[in-house]
Amino acid sequence: GIIIGHNADVAWAFTNLGPDVADLVVERIEGDQVITADGRTAVVTRTETIRVAGGDDVTLTIRTTPHGPLLSDVSSDTAELAEGPLRGGSGAEYAVALQWTALTPGRTANAVPGLMTARDFDSFRRAAADFEVPSQNLLYADTAGNIAYQAPGRIPVRDGHDGTVPVPGWTGIATWQRNLAFDELPYTLNPASGMIVTANQLVLPPGSSPFLHVDVSFGQRGGRIVELLGARDDLTLDDLASIQLDNHNTNAGTLVPYLVALPVDDPAVRTIQELLVSWDLQDDADSAASAAFNATWRALLARTFHDELPDWAWPTGGGRWWEIVRGLLDDPRNAWWHDDALSERQTRDDVLALAMRDAHAELTELLGTDPSSWRWGELHTLTLRHATFGSSGIGPIERIFNRGPLEVSGGTDIVNSNSWSAVDGYEVNWVPSMRMLMDLSDLDAGRWIHLTGQSGRPFHRHYTDQAERWRVGEHAPMAFTPEATARSAVHTLRLIPTP
Repeated sequence: GIIIGHNADVAWAFTNLGPDVADLVVERIEGDQVITADGRTAVVTRTETIRVAGGDDVTLTIRTTPHGPLLSDVSSDTAELAEGPLRGGSGAEYAVALQWTALTPGRTANAVPGLMTARDFDSFRRAAADFEVPSQNLLYADTAGNIAYQAPGRIPVRDGHDGTVPVPGWTGIATWQRNLAFDELPYTLNPASGMIVTANQLVLPPGSSPFLHVDVSFGQRGGRIVELLGARDDLTLDDLASIQLDNHNTNAGTLVPYLVALPVDDPAVRTIQELLVSWDLQDDADSAASAAFNATWRALLARTFHDELPDWAWPTGGGRWWEIVRGLLDDPRNAWWHDDALSERQTRDDVLALAMRDAHAELTELLGTDPSSWRWGELHTLTLRHATFGSSGIGPIERIFNRGPLEVSGGTDIVNSNSWSAVDGYEVNWVPSMRMLMDLSDLDAGRWIHLTGQSGRPFHRHYTDQAERWRVGEHAPMAFTPEATARSAVHTLRLIPTP
Protein backbone atom coordinates (compact mmCIF):
# COMPACT_ATOMS: atom_id res chain seq x y z
CA GLY A 1 0.00 0.00 0.00
CA ILE A 2 0.89 3.67 -0.30
CA ILE A 3 1.73 4.75 3.24
CA ILE A 4 2.66 8.37 2.43
CA GLY A 5 1.62 9.88 -0.91
CA HIS A 6 -1.41 11.11 -2.84
CA ASN A 7 -4.21 10.12 -5.17
CA ALA A 8 -6.24 12.24 -7.59
CA ASP A 9 -7.97 14.14 -4.78
CA VAL A 10 -5.95 14.11 -1.56
CA ALA A 11 -2.36 14.00 -0.33
CA TRP A 12 -1.22 12.83 3.07
CA ALA A 13 1.97 12.57 5.11
CA PHE A 14 3.03 11.43 8.58
CA THR A 15 5.29 12.38 11.42
CA ASN A 16 5.56 10.42 14.67
CA LEU A 17 2.98 11.38 17.30
CA GLY A 18 5.03 9.53 19.93
CA PRO A 19 2.21 8.72 22.35
CA ASP A 20 2.92 6.85 25.57
CA VAL A 21 1.49 3.45 24.64
CA ALA A 22 3.76 1.09 26.59
CA ASP A 23 4.19 0.48 30.31
CA LEU A 24 6.62 -1.61 32.32
CA VAL A 25 4.72 -3.51 34.98
CA VAL A 26 6.52 -5.12 37.94
CA GLU A 27 4.77 -8.41 38.62
CA ARG A 28 4.75 -10.46 41.84
CA ILE A 29 4.82 -14.15 40.94
CA GLU A 30 4.35 -17.07 43.29
CA GLY A 31 4.93 -20.42 41.68
CA ASP A 32 3.05 -20.47 38.40
CA GLN A 33 0.65 -17.70 39.42
CA VAL A 34 0.82 -13.92 39.32
CA ILE A 35 -0.70 -11.75 42.03
CA THR A 36 -3.23 -9.19 40.78
CA ALA A 37 -5.59 -6.77 42.51
CA ASP A 38 -8.39 -9.28 41.85
CA GLY A 39 -6.49 -12.29 43.18
CA ARG A 40 -4.25 -14.91 41.64
CA THR A 41 -4.18 -15.85 37.96
CA ALA A 42 -2.07 -18.30 36.01
CA VAL A 43 1.13 -17.28 34.27
CA VAL A 44 0.80 -18.52 30.68
CA THR A 45 3.92 -20.29 29.40
CA ARG A 46 4.72 -21.23 25.83
CA THR A 47 7.83 -22.02 23.79
CA GLU A 48 8.90 -20.40 20.55
CA THR A 49 11.60 -21.66 18.21
CA ILE A 50 13.72 -19.36 16.09
CA ARG A 51 15.20 -21.23 13.15
CA VAL A 52 18.73 -20.09 12.31
CA ALA A 53 20.09 -20.61 8.81
CA GLY A 54 23.32 -22.57 9.01
CA GLY A 55 23.10 -22.91 12.79
CA ASP A 56 21.23 -24.49 15.64
CA ASP A 57 17.65 -23.58 16.39
CA VAL A 58 17.08 -21.29 19.38
CA THR A 59 14.21 -22.15 21.69
CA LEU A 60 12.77 -19.49 23.98
CA THR A 61 10.38 -19.97 26.87
CA ILE A 62 7.90 -17.08 26.92
CA ARG A 63 5.94 -16.31 30.08
CA THR A 64 2.97 -13.97 29.92
CA THR A 65 0.80 -12.31 32.56
CA PRO A 66 -2.44 -10.39 32.01
CA HIS A 67 -0.28 -7.29 31.49
CA GLY A 68 1.92 -8.82 28.78
CA PRO A 69 5.04 -10.93 28.18
CA LEU A 70 7.75 -10.96 30.87
CA LEU A 71 10.43 -8.85 29.24
CA SER A 72 12.75 -9.38 32.20
CA ASP A 73 13.11 -13.06 31.26
CA VAL A 74 15.17 -12.00 28.24
CA SER A 75 16.40 -8.50 29.17
CA SER A 76 18.99 -7.90 31.88
CA ASP A 77 18.08 -4.21 32.03
CA THR A 78 14.45 -4.87 32.93
CA ALA A 79 15.45 -7.75 35.21
CA GLU A 80 17.22 -5.16 37.38
CA LEU A 81 13.95 -3.23 37.69
CA ALA A 82 12.37 -6.25 39.32
CA GLU A 83 14.88 -5.91 42.15
CA GLY A 84 14.00 -2.25 42.76
CA PRO A 85 11.92 -0.41 45.35
CA LEU A 86 8.54 -1.63 44.05
CA ARG A 87 9.02 -5.05 45.63
CA GLY A 88 6.08 -5.72 47.88
CA GLY A 89 6.83 -8.83 49.94
CA SER A 90 9.14 -11.76 50.53
CA GLY A 91 9.10 -15.30 49.25
CA ALA A 92 8.01 -14.27 45.76
CA GLU A 93 9.63 -13.82 42.36
CA TYR A 94 9.47 -10.38 40.80
CA ALA A 95 9.51 -9.89 37.05
CA VAL A 96 8.74 -7.09 34.59
CA ALA A 97 5.99 -7.36 31.99
CA LEU A 98 5.71 -5.22 28.87
CA GLN A 99 2.21 -3.84 28.43
CA TRP A 100 2.04 -2.38 24.91
CA THR A 101 -0.79 -1.55 22.55
CA ALA A 102 1.04 -3.20 19.64
CA LEU A 103 0.79 -6.60 21.33
CA THR A 104 -2.98 -6.66 20.76
CA PRO A 105 -4.13 -7.50 17.21
CA GLY A 106 -5.47 -4.46 15.41
CA ARG A 107 -6.79 -2.99 12.16
CA THR A 108 -3.94 -0.77 10.95
CA ALA A 109 -3.58 -2.70 7.69
CA ASN A 110 -7.23 -1.90 6.95
CA ALA A 111 -6.47 1.83 7.16
CA VAL A 112 -4.00 1.86 4.28
CA PRO A 113 -6.40 1.14 1.38
CA GLY A 114 -8.83 3.57 2.99
CA LEU A 115 -6.25 6.35 2.92
CA MET A 116 -5.37 5.47 -0.67
CA THR A 117 -8.96 5.76 -1.85
CA ALA A 118 -10.05 8.75 0.26
CA ARG A 119 -11.75 11.54 -1.67
CA ASP A 120 -12.27 14.12 1.10
CA PHE A 121 -11.47 14.67 4.76
CA ASP A 122 -14.49 12.72 5.98
CA SER A 123 -13.47 9.57 4.11
CA PHE A 124 -9.87 10.17 5.15
CA ARG A 125 -10.90 10.30 8.82
CA ARG A 126 -12.91 7.10 8.46
CA ALA A 127 -9.77 5.37 7.22
CA ALA A 128 -7.61 6.99 9.91
CA ALA A 129 -9.88 5.55 12.60
CA ASP A 130 -8.40 2.13 11.77
CA PHE A 131 -4.79 3.36 12.01
CA GLU A 132 -4.11 2.04 15.50
CA VAL A 133 -0.39 1.25 15.80
CA PRO A 134 1.93 3.07 15.52
CA SER A 135 0.13 6.33 16.26
CA GLN A 136 1.09 9.09 13.84
CA ASN A 137 0.44 12.75 13.12
CA LEU A 138 -1.57 12.58 9.89
CA LEU A 139 -1.27 15.64 7.65
CA TYR A 140 -3.88 16.10 4.94
CA ALA A 141 -4.48 18.37 1.93
CA ASP A 142 -6.86 18.08 -1.00
CA THR A 143 -7.50 19.54 -4.44
CA ALA A 144 -10.49 21.50 -3.08
CA GLY A 145 -8.08 23.65 -1.05
CA ASN A 146 -8.55 22.07 2.38
CA ILE A 147 -5.79 21.29 4.85
CA ALA A 148 -6.27 19.19 7.97
CA TYR A 149 -4.63 17.25 10.78
CA GLN A 150 -5.70 14.06 12.53
CA ALA A 151 -4.09 12.14 15.41
CA PRO A 152 -5.14 8.47 15.20
CA GLY A 153 -4.12 5.49 17.28
CA ARG A 154 -4.83 3.13 20.13
CA ILE A 155 -3.85 5.20 23.18
CA PRO A 156 -4.53 3.92 26.70
CA VAL A 157 -6.23 5.76 29.53
CA ARG A 158 -4.52 5.13 32.88
CA ASP A 159 -5.65 5.63 36.45
CA GLY A 160 -3.25 7.37 38.81
CA HIS A 161 -0.11 7.42 36.68
CA ASP A 162 1.09 8.52 33.24
CA GLY A 163 3.14 5.49 32.22
CA THR A 164 6.53 7.17 32.50
CA VAL A 165 7.83 4.90 35.31
CA PRO A 166 7.35 1.21 36.14
CA VAL A 167 4.24 0.41 38.19
CA PRO A 168 3.37 -2.53 40.47
CA GLY A 169 1.06 -5.05 38.88
CA TRP A 170 -0.44 -6.41 42.11
CA THR A 171 -2.10 -3.12 43.15
CA GLY A 172 -4.44 -2.64 40.17
CA ILE A 173 -2.88 0.68 39.14
CA ALA A 174 -1.22 -0.95 36.13
CA THR A 175 -4.46 -2.02 34.49
CA TRP A 176 -5.53 0.29 31.68
CA GLN A 177 -9.08 1.58 32.01
CA ARG A 178 -9.73 1.75 28.27
CA ASN A 179 -8.38 3.17 25.03
CA LEU A 180 -9.25 6.67 23.87
CA ALA A 181 -12.13 6.73 21.42
CA PHE A 182 -11.25 8.06 17.97
CA ASP A 183 -13.54 11.07 18.48
CA GLU A 184 -11.49 12.02 21.55
CA LEU A 185 -8.28 12.34 19.54
CA PRO A 186 -7.28 15.82 18.32
CA TYR A 187 -7.89 16.98 14.78
CA THR A 188 -8.28 20.26 12.93
CA LEU A 189 -9.68 21.28 9.55
CA ASN A 190 -8.69 24.55 7.87
CA PRO A 191 -7.27 26.33 10.94
CA ALA A 192 -7.46 30.12 10.95
CA SER A 193 -3.65 30.39 10.74
CA GLY A 194 -3.71 28.80 7.28
CA MET A 195 -0.93 26.38 8.20
CA ILE A 196 -0.38 23.12 10.04
CA VAL A 197 3.10 22.29 11.33
CA THR A 198 3.98 19.01 12.99
CA ALA A 199 7.56 18.11 13.84
CA ASN A 200 7.17 15.56 16.65
CA GLN A 201 6.32 18.25 19.21
CA LEU A 202 3.51 18.23 21.79
CA VAL A 203 0.17 18.14 19.99
CA LEU A 204 -1.77 19.59 22.93
CA PRO A 205 -0.59 22.07 25.59
CA PRO A 206 0.85 20.51 28.77
CA GLY A 207 -1.88 19.42 31.16
CA SER A 208 -4.49 19.19 28.43
CA SER A 209 -6.95 16.36 28.09
CA PRO A 210 -6.69 13.75 26.75
CA PHE A 211 -3.19 12.80 27.86
CA LEU A 212 -1.16 11.71 24.85
CA HIS A 213 2.56 11.93 25.55
CA VAL A 214 5.44 13.46 27.49
CA ASP A 215 8.66 12.30 25.86
CA VAL A 216 8.47 14.23 22.59
CA SER A 217 10.36 17.03 20.86
CA PHE A 218 10.40 20.33 22.71
CA GLY A 219 9.19 22.13 19.60
CA GLN A 220 12.29 23.89 18.29
CA ARG A 221 11.90 22.42 14.78
CA GLY A 222 8.20 23.18 14.67
CA GLY A 223 8.79 26.74 15.87
CA ARG A 224 11.45 27.31 13.24
CA ILE A 225 9.14 26.02 10.48
CA VAL A 226 6.38 28.40 11.62
CA GLU A 227 8.92 31.24 11.58
CA LEU A 228 10.00 30.39 8.02
CA LEU A 229 6.45 30.05 6.74
CA GLY A 230 5.51 33.38 8.29
CA ALA A 231 2.29 34.95 7.06
CA ARG A 232 3.08 34.41 3.39
CA ASP A 233 0.41 33.24 0.99
CA ASP A 234 2.69 33.11 -2.06
CA LEU A 235 4.83 30.10 -1.10
CA THR A 236 6.12 27.94 -3.96
CA LEU A 237 7.44 24.40 -3.91
CA ASP A 238 10.93 25.88 -4.16
CA ASP A 239 10.24 27.83 -0.97
CA LEU A 240 9.06 24.71 0.79
CA ALA A 241 12.10 22.78 -0.45
CA SER A 242 14.38 25.38 1.11
CA ILE A 243 12.48 25.04 4.39
CA GLN A 244 13.02 21.27 4.35
CA LEU A 245 16.77 21.96 4.12
CA ASP A 246 16.96 24.72 6.73
CA ASN A 247 19.98 24.12 8.97
CA HIS A 248 19.36 26.91 11.50
CA ASN A 249 20.64 25.90 14.94
CA THR A 250 18.26 27.43 17.49
CA ASN A 251 20.47 26.27 20.33
CA ALA A 252 23.37 28.23 18.88
CA GLY A 253 21.19 31.34 18.80
CA THR A 254 20.93 31.03 22.58
CA LEU A 255 24.48 30.00 23.43
CA VAL A 256 26.74 31.81 20.95
CA PRO A 257 26.23 35.30 22.50
CA TYR A 258 27.53 33.94 25.81
CA LEU A 259 30.49 32.25 24.12
CA VAL A 260 31.68 35.21 22.06
CA ALA A 261 31.22 37.71 24.93
CA LEU A 262 33.58 35.79 27.21
CA PRO A 263 36.77 37.83 27.92
CA VAL A 264 39.66 35.38 27.52
CA ASP A 265 43.26 35.53 26.34
CA ASP A 266 43.67 31.84 25.52
CA PRO A 267 44.53 31.64 21.78
CA ALA A 268 42.61 28.39 21.37
CA VAL A 269 39.46 29.90 22.84
CA ARG A 270 39.90 33.06 20.78
CA THR A 271 40.05 30.93 17.61
CA ILE A 272 36.66 29.39 18.40
CA GLN A 273 35.18 32.80 19.24
CA GLU A 274 36.42 34.32 15.98
CA LEU A 275 34.68 31.58 14.01
CA LEU A 276 31.44 31.99 15.93
CA VAL A 277 31.19 35.77 15.95
CA SER A 278 30.26 36.01 12.25
CA TRP A 279 28.46 32.66 11.92
CA ASP A 280 25.00 32.63 10.35
CA LEU A 281 23.93 29.82 12.76
CA GLN A 282 23.42 27.40 9.88
CA ASP A 283 24.77 23.88 10.42
CA ASP A 284 25.94 23.60 6.81
CA ALA A 285 28.24 20.72 5.92
CA ASP A 286 30.97 23.08 4.69
CA SER A 287 30.85 25.38 7.75
CA ALA A 288 33.90 25.71 9.98
CA ALA A 289 31.90 27.67 12.55
CA SER A 290 29.31 24.90 12.74
CA ALA A 291 32.05 22.40 13.51
CA ALA A 292 33.41 24.76 16.18
CA PHE A 293 30.02 25.26 17.81
CA ASN A 294 28.95 21.62 17.85
CA ALA A 295 32.29 20.50 19.26
CA THR A 296 31.94 23.20 21.93
CA TRP A 297 28.38 22.08 22.69
CA ARG A 298 29.46 18.47 23.09
CA ALA A 299 32.33 19.48 25.38
CA LEU A 300 30.05 21.78 27.38
CA LEU A 301 27.63 18.94 28.09
CA ALA A 302 30.47 16.67 29.18
CA ARG A 303 32.04 19.33 31.42
CA THR A 304 28.71 20.22 33.03
CA PHE A 305 26.96 16.90 33.49
CA HIS A 306 29.27 13.88 33.19
CA ASP A 307 30.63 14.30 36.72
CA GLU A 308 27.14 14.41 38.21
CA LEU A 309 25.18 11.83 36.20
CA PRO A 310 25.64 8.08 35.66
CA ASP A 311 26.86 7.28 32.16
CA TRP A 312 23.46 5.94 31.06
CA ALA A 313 21.99 9.39 31.73
CA TRP A 314 24.67 11.47 30.01
CA PRO A 315 23.21 14.16 27.73
CA THR A 316 22.59 13.21 24.11
CA GLY A 317 22.44 16.90 23.25
CA GLY A 318 18.99 17.34 21.69
CA GLY A 319 16.28 19.91 22.30
CA ARG A 320 15.58 18.78 25.86
CA TRP A 321 19.19 19.59 26.77
CA TRP A 322 19.01 22.90 24.91
CA GLU A 323 16.31 23.94 27.37
CA ILE A 324 18.15 22.59 30.41
CA VAL A 325 21.29 24.55 29.57
CA ARG A 326 19.22 27.62 28.66
CA GLY A 327 17.84 27.54 32.19
CA LEU A 328 21.36 27.44 33.66
CA LEU A 329 22.87 30.26 31.61
CA ASP A 330 21.25 32.98 33.71
CA ASP A 331 22.55 31.35 36.92
CA PRO A 332 26.34 31.48 36.49
CA ARG A 333 27.09 30.05 39.94
CA ASN A 334 24.61 27.18 39.78
CA ALA A 335 25.95 23.97 41.33
CA TRP A 336 25.69 22.15 37.99
CA TRP A 337 28.54 24.28 36.62
CA HIS A 338 30.90 23.17 39.40
CA ASP A 339 33.12 20.11 39.08
CA ASP A 340 33.14 18.43 42.48
CA ALA A 341 36.69 17.21 41.85
CA LEU A 342 37.92 20.83 42.07
CA SER A 343 38.42 22.70 45.33
CA GLU A 344 37.93 26.14 43.77
CA ARG A 345 34.37 27.04 42.86
CA GLN A 346 33.76 26.65 39.10
CA THR A 347 31.31 29.02 37.38
CA ARG A 348 29.46 29.15 34.08
CA ASP A 349 32.17 31.23 32.41
CA ASP A 350 34.85 28.78 33.51
CA VAL A 351 32.95 25.91 31.89
CA LEU A 352 32.26 27.86 28.68
CA ALA A 353 35.95 28.68 28.30
CA LEU A 354 37.01 25.12 29.03
CA ALA A 355 34.46 23.77 26.54
CA MET A 356 35.84 26.02 23.78
CA ARG A 357 39.37 24.95 24.66
CA ASP A 358 38.31 21.28 24.53
CA ALA A 359 36.63 21.87 21.18
CA HIS A 360 39.75 23.47 19.71
CA ALA A 361 41.89 20.55 20.86
CA GLU A 362 39.47 17.96 19.45
CA LEU A 363 39.02 19.71 16.11
CA THR A 364 42.75 20.22 15.71
CA GLU A 365 43.27 16.50 16.24
CA LEU A 366 40.43 15.43 13.95
CA LEU A 367 40.43 18.11 11.22
CA GLY A 368 43.89 19.73 11.28
CA THR A 369 45.55 22.85 12.57
CA ASP A 370 43.99 25.29 10.07
CA PRO A 371 40.57 26.35 11.45
CA SER A 372 39.51 27.74 8.07
CA SER A 373 39.62 24.19 6.68
CA TRP A 374 37.37 22.69 9.34
CA ARG A 375 34.02 21.43 8.05
CA TRP A 376 30.98 20.26 9.98
CA GLY A 377 30.29 17.64 7.32
CA GLU A 378 33.67 15.99 7.85
CA LEU A 379 32.57 15.21 11.41
CA HIS A 380 28.85 14.81 10.76
CA THR A 381 28.77 11.82 8.43
CA LEU A 382 26.12 9.29 7.50
CA THR A 383 26.94 5.69 6.69
CA LEU A 384 24.15 3.78 4.95
CA ARG A 385 24.36 0.43 6.71
CA HIS A 386 22.62 -2.64 5.37
CA ALA A 387 20.23 -3.92 8.04
CA THR A 388 21.48 -7.52 7.88
CA PHE A 389 25.07 -7.50 6.65
CA GLY A 390 26.10 -3.91 7.30
CA SER A 391 27.42 -4.56 10.80
CA SER A 392 28.79 -8.05 10.20
CA GLY A 393 32.32 -7.12 11.21
CA ILE A 394 33.59 -8.59 7.94
CA GLY A 395 35.14 -5.74 5.98
CA PRO A 396 34.64 -7.04 2.41
CA ILE A 397 30.99 -7.89 3.15
CA GLU A 398 30.32 -4.46 4.67
CA ARG A 399 31.93 -2.74 1.68
CA ILE A 400 29.56 -4.58 -0.66
CA PHE A 401 26.39 -3.74 1.24
CA ASN A 402 27.12 -0.37 2.88
CA ARG A 403 27.57 3.05 1.31
CA GLY A 404 29.20 6.19 2.62
CA PRO A 405 30.18 7.91 4.71
CA LEU A 406 28.27 10.90 3.32
CA GLU A 407 29.03 14.39 4.62
CA VAL A 408 25.71 15.93 5.63
CA SER A 409 24.36 19.20 7.00
CA GLY A 410 21.81 19.71 9.75
CA GLY A 411 21.59 18.23 13.21
CA THR A 412 19.38 17.20 16.10
CA ASP A 413 16.15 19.23 16.52
CA ILE A 414 17.01 21.24 13.41
CA VAL A 415 14.51 21.31 10.54
CA ASN A 416 17.01 19.34 8.43
CA SER A 417 16.96 16.70 11.12
CA ASN A 418 20.13 14.70 10.57
CA SER A 419 20.55 13.88 14.23
CA TRP A 420 23.59 12.86 16.26
CA SER A 421 24.31 11.96 19.88
CA ALA A 422 26.76 13.92 22.00
CA VAL A 423 27.47 10.73 23.94
CA ASP A 424 28.62 8.78 20.90
CA GLY A 425 30.22 11.43 18.68
CA TYR A 426 29.08 13.33 15.62
CA GLU A 427 28.01 10.52 13.29
CA VAL A 428 24.43 10.76 12.05
CA ASN A 429 22.05 8.34 13.80
CA TRP A 430 18.65 9.59 12.56
CA VAL A 431 17.59 11.14 9.27
CA PRO A 432 14.58 12.40 7.30
CA SER A 433 14.44 9.21 5.25
CA MET A 434 12.23 10.73 2.57
CA ARG A 435 11.09 14.18 1.51
CA MET A 436 7.95 15.00 -0.46
CA LEU A 437 6.50 18.23 -1.84
CA MET A 438 3.01 18.49 -3.29
CA ASP A 439 1.12 21.23 -5.16
CA LEU A 440 -2.53 20.21 -4.98
CA SER A 441 -3.35 22.54 -7.88
CA ASP A 442 -0.89 20.68 -10.13
CA LEU A 443 -0.38 17.04 -9.18
CA ASP A 444 2.26 16.61 -11.89
CA ALA A 445 4.45 19.14 -10.10
CA GLY A 446 5.03 16.81 -7.14
CA ARG A 447 8.57 16.07 -6.02
CA TRP A 448 9.98 13.25 -3.96
CA ILE A 449 13.26 11.75 -2.84
CA HIS A 450 14.28 9.05 -0.44
CA LEU A 451 17.49 8.11 1.25
CA THR A 452 18.94 5.38 -0.93
CA GLY A 453 17.41 3.93 -4.10
CA GLN A 454 14.61 1.74 -5.40
CA SER A 455 16.59 -1.50 -5.55
CA GLY A 456 17.68 -3.68 -2.65
CA ARG A 457 20.39 -5.36 -4.73
CA PRO A 458 23.83 -3.89 -3.92
CA PHE A 459 25.17 -4.14 -7.49
CA HIS A 460 22.09 -2.63 -9.09
CA ARG A 461 22.36 0.91 -10.49
CA HIS A 462 19.35 1.96 -8.39
CA TYR A 463 20.73 0.61 -5.08
CA THR A 464 21.80 4.03 -3.80
CA ASP A 465 21.45 6.31 -6.81
CA GLN A 466 19.24 8.74 -4.84
CA ALA A 467 21.62 9.08 -1.89
CA GLU A 468 23.70 11.97 -3.24
CA ARG A 469 20.63 13.84 -4.48
CA TRP A 470 19.06 13.35 -1.04
CA ARG A 471 22.25 14.59 0.62
CA VAL A 472 22.33 17.89 -1.28
CA GLY A 473 18.58 18.45 -1.11
CA GLU A 474 17.49 17.61 -4.63
CA HIS A 475 14.20 15.93 -5.48
CA ALA A 476 13.01 13.59 -8.22
CA PRO A 477 9.91 14.58 -10.22
CA MET A 478 6.77 12.68 -9.24
CA ALA A 479 4.53 12.78 -12.31
CA PHE A 480 0.93 11.68 -11.82
CA THR A 481 -1.24 11.99 -14.93
CA PRO A 482 -0.75 9.38 -17.67
CA GLU A 483 0.50 12.04 -20.09
CA ALA A 484 3.13 13.41 -17.68
CA THR A 485 4.15 9.92 -16.65
CA ALA A 486 4.68 8.92 -20.28
CA ARG A 487 6.79 12.01 -20.93
CA SER A 488 9.06 11.32 -17.96
CA ALA A 489 9.39 7.56 -18.49
CA VAL A 490 12.88 6.19 -19.05
CA HIS A 491 11.92 2.52 -19.28
CA THR A 492 8.59 0.76 -19.70
CA LEU A 493 7.72 -2.60 -18.16
CA ARG A 494 4.90 -4.43 -19.92
CA LEU A 495 3.10 -7.23 -18.08
CA ILE A 496 1.36 -9.50 -20.61
CA PRO A 497 -1.00 -12.16 -19.27
CA THR A 498 -0.60 -15.63 -20.64
CA PRO A 499 -3.45 -16.87 -22.81
